[in-house]
Amino acid sequence: MLGLLLLRANRVVATSELLGALWPDENRPTTARKIVQNAVWGLRALFAEESAVDRGPELVTQAPGYMLRLDPEQVALHRFNRRVAEGRAQLSAGRPAEAARLLGAALEEWHGPALADLAEAGGDWPELTALSRLRLDVMEDRFEAELRSGHHYSVLGELVSLAEEEPLRERLCGQLRSSRRCRRTCRCSS
Repeated sequence: MLGLLLLRANRVVATSELLGALWPDENRPTTARKIVQNAVWGLRALFAEESAVDRGPELVTQAPGYMLRLDPEQVALHRFNRRVAEGRAQLSAGRPAEAARLLGAALEEWHGPALADLAEAGGDWPELTALSRLRLDVMEDRFEAELRSGHHYSVLGELVSLAEEEPLRERLCGQLRSSRRCRRTCRCSS
């Protein structure tokens, strides 16, 4: 439940969405709503302890469900999204070195798969799939920025590894071909 609330921080998550994310309809216990209410109670108690130390998250009831209020900078995903937007803006503005720095900083927010324990337990949320794809898109954006900056050699190893893991990503494979072509024909700055 906390994972879904964090993914949708500062937005209302309907109780029905929480129930659907936690249990498939056919396996939902009859006490599911009570379980969610107890979990909310427990999270509120935990957040109250944190708020005594500093301004921590707050879980509020707001029809038709709950909202986790917090500073977006406290959540790696939100910092990631902010840096991605900044990096992509720099890339569009023709500043690839700054774009590469910002996109690299965004990717440093990742420490393994998003909500890995949830995915391991069999949680199949569309948000998790979208996050995985977004991470790959951002990696390709960073490669593009590095290649535009002339850093072909410095990203070649990463490009090869990722292309082996994701052979169907056309943009990535194109970047790898471009990097290898440059490596054979020019003297790059790195």
